[in-house]
Amino acid sequence: MKNFKNILKYEAVRTWAQKKWILLIVAVLAAFFIVFSVSYATSDKHKLTTFDRAKILQEYREDLDAYSDVLEKYGDTLTKENEFELKRSIERFRFFLDTETIEYDYITNTDYITKYKGYEAFGYCTSVYESMTYVFCAFALVGALWTFSAERHTVKNLLAAPIKRKEIFAVKTCVTFTEVTALPVLLFIVLLIVCACSPQRPYLMYSGGFKAVTGTHIFAQIGIRNILLVALFYAVTLLCTMYFKPLPSGLIPTLGIVALIFLSMIITGESKFIMLGKAAFETYNLYPVLGLWNYLGGFDIHFIIMAFAYFAIICSLVFWSLVKFKRKDF
Repeated sequence: MKNFKNILKYEAVRTWAQKKWILLIVAVLAAFFIVFSVSYATSDKHKLTTFDRAKILQEYREDLDAYSDVLEKYGDTLTKENEFELKRSIERFRFFLDTETIEYDYITNTDYITKYKGYEAFGYCTSVYESMTYVFCAFALVGALWTFSAERHTVKNLLAAPIKRKEIFAVKTCVTFTEVTALPVLLFIVLLIVCACSPQRPYLMYSGGFKAVTGTHIFAQIGIRNILLVALFYAVTLLCTMYFKPLPSGLIPTLGIVALIFLSMIITGESKFIMLGKAAFETYNLYPVLGLWNYLGGFDIHFIIMAFAYFAIICSLVFWSLVKFKRKDF
C-alpha cells in the first residue's frame, strides 16, 4: 500500500510538471465545444409540420387491415425476413392506433440531433455530445500514449525500484484513464440534467414490440455508449504501446476506426443481418463491431448485450496490456 501511494504521488508530480500541455489540451477541448455549440446555435430551426391526425389514423387503420390480410393469405409463402418486416409493420400500426399518436409525434434515428423549434435544448445536448465524442476519443489516445510511451526512462527508473510491476501498471493506468474519462463523464452529467429539464419529443423504439421512451432515456443511452467508446479507444491504444513505438501506437487505432467505417459501409450496402429479431447492422450504424456506435434502441436487450460486450473487451485489452507490461523489457 505504501508503494502504491508513493507511485500515485509520483504520477501527480509528473502530471503537474506537464501542466502547460494539460492546459493546452483542455483549451483545445473547450475550443471544440464552443465551435460545436456555436455551430448548433447558428443553424436554422426546423418547424414541425402539422398534420390531419384523424386522416392519418384512418390511413393506419386501412393499412393495418391490408397488411393483416396479406399475412393471413400469403404468410406461408413469405421469407422469414419479409414475414418479420410485415409483422413489425402491423405492430407499428396497432401501436399508433392504441395510443392515438402518429409517426410525426416521435423523433427518429436520423433527426434526433436536429434543431427543432421548441426542442432546441434537447437537440443541442445530443448534437454537441455526439460531436465531442470524436474529440474525446482523440484525447483518450493521447492519454494512453502518455501512460508509458511519453517517458520511457522514468518507467525504467520505477522498474529499478523494489515495486511490483502490477502496482506500477495499476497506478499509471488508473491515473491516465481517470484523466481521459473525467471530462466526458462530467459533460454527460451536465447535459443530461439540461436534457431532463427541457421539452422533449419521445423516441419510438422497437424491441420485440413498439414502445415510446423519453428523450432523456435516449440521451442517457447515448452518453453511456459514448463513454464506453472513449474507454475502448484508450484500451486499444494502451495495448498498442506495449508492442509499438508512440507513432504507430497512435496511428493503428485511428486507421483501424477508418477501416471499420469502410468495411461496415461495404457490408451494410450489400445486406442486412438479423440480430435478436432486429436489423442490428443498418447503413447508418457505420461500425460492424456489435453495432454500438449510432445504435438508438434505448436500454433494451440489444444495447445491454452490446454494452457488456464492449465492457468485457475493454477489460480484456487492459488485462492483456498488464500481462505484456509484466514481461516487457524496457
